Amino acid sequence: MWMPIDIRSPMPAYQQIKISVKEAIVTGRLKENDTLPSIREMAQEMKINPNTVVRAYRDLEQEGIIFPKQGIGNLVIASADTVRQSLIEEMAAELFMTMAKLKKTGILFQEFAKVVEKVWESI
Repeated sequence: MWMPIDIRSPMPAYQQIKISVKEAIVTGRLKENDTLPSIREMAQEMKINPNTVVRAYRDLEQEGIIFPKQGIGNLVIASADTVRQSLIEEMAAELFMTMAKLKKTGILFQEFAKVVEKVWESI
């Protein structure tokens, strides 16, 4: 169910977990009031340190996506639409930073658009 952690990725493992959880919510594999695996279960399943899962769950809680409930675990409290909007906003911020760097170096939008199209088609 979970996206495997790519240890070669420049993206930290805790962020990969967050994306995996958000993706599961947006695609309907997780719904409001569903319970996430325990920290220990998630760490064992993904073959990572439990502290990494703690950090991911803490961030998801701060973002209003999950809520820890004593004796039950971490519940999904955000709707798919809310999470989808959150992902769009995160991607927009990342895209802004990338495009600002490109513009400063004199790369034209049309050149960037061609790269984006190639990447999109390769996925």
